[in-house]
Amino acid sequence: RQSVLAAAFRGDLTADWRAQNPDVEWQKTTLNEVIKEKPRNGYSPKAVDYSTQVKSFSLSATTSGEFKAEHFKYIADDIPNDSYLWLKPGDILIQRSNTLDYVGTSAIYTGDFNEFIYPDLIMKVQVREDLTQPKYIHYLLSSKQTRDYFKVNATGTAGNMPKINQKVVMNTPVLLPSIKEQSEIVNCISKVFETAYSIENYFQQTEHDLTTLDQSILARAFRGQLVPQDPNDEPASFLLERIRAEREKTQKKKGKGKKGKGKR
Repeated sequence: RQSVLAAAFRGDLTADWRAQNPDVEWQKTTLNEVIKEKPRNGYSPKAVDYSTQVKSFSLSATTSGEFKAEHFKYIADDIPNDSYLWLKPGDILIQRSNTLDYVGTSAIYTGDFNEFIYPDLIMKVQVREDLTQPKYIHYLLSSKQTRDYFKVNATGTAGNMPKINQKVVMNTPVLLPSIKEQSEIVNCISKVFETAYSIENYFQQTEHDLTTLDQSILARAFRGQLVPQDPNDEPASFLLERIRAEREKTQKKKGKGKKGKGKR
């Protein structure tokens, strides 16, 4: 996936497209220039153990790079309908604090309007549709080059939860092709990622099947089902009984030997 992203932002994936669309140059800018307003932190009140009207997702909901709605908690606070905390489809969520390998991880919110609010360890940004699109920026933020930028600029790297601040996020370098080429790049990346996802699923299923098969073979082996059985063979219980009897016999002999030495 990182190889694909690197190729995408070198322009390799759309080289043929640019050949058919000459005089199209990429602009070097920053994230601040392509978002509607400054990134804002979320809100993390105490969770409650009963259902409420307000759901706040946890950090793990975006750690994979995709929004996973099952990771959330209920909160009892009353959040106004017009609060900036409510999420809208297409919002980009950036982890401002996590371990060094995950700080800066982004995901696109794919839930319903005003279904979730976001926590304090997350920043939210909304892109300007006249300049770019959420998926393009998300892929850019997920690239190794941008992730390295976040790592270098994170504070508190000696601890468990390094942080990036608003200024660092706003100054994130952005390579900006035309809207049409951005769409081409997004389509190319999405297709390859879909293939990678299918391969990954196939591998995981195959691995599970092999583990199940191993256990099945072992179970059959110890039931004597892997080779033809001789009906004249004695049951295993007879063999175990003979082993027990031989063991008792051996122990009795040892006991007699010790007594004999005592008499001398």
